[in-house]
Amino acid sequence: IIQKKAANRAKKVNNDLDRKTAPKISTGEVDEVFQGKKRIILGAADKNSNYLMALQSCKDRTEESMKKFLQSIAKIFFNIRLIITDLFSVYRKIVKETFHKARHLLCHVHARRLIMRSEERRVGKECRSRWSPYH
Repeated sequence: IIQKKAANRAKKVNNDLDRKTAPKISTGEVDEVFQGKKRIILGAADKNSNYLMALQSCKDRTEESMKKFLQSIAKIFFNIRLIITDLFSVYRKIVKETFHKARHLLCHVHARRLIMRSEERRVGKECRSRWSPYH
């Protein structure tokens, strides 16, 4: 009973803080904080203040779970004008539907990784063809 009371009190304090902070938050960055074999943890934070808007454990990385997560954020943080996400294709549709007034940008770190991986594959193929024993 004591743990339940403490958990309820913490939830109330967090909700009060979110309500007070929500009008000040205009930028959200969304990403998978952890990806395990059976669960993922989704996180959203304000890019400017590093305020943690949400943290949620999900079974999978499907459109449905992403939509549910983003809708819970939009419900509280109504002033968001910019959403930054990774390259996961479902974000484009969900962000457009959920945050009507927000611009959607792709995270430059994820974009750079994608470019570097494709370049590494291209260079790797060239090197392998030069070092082939039949070359």
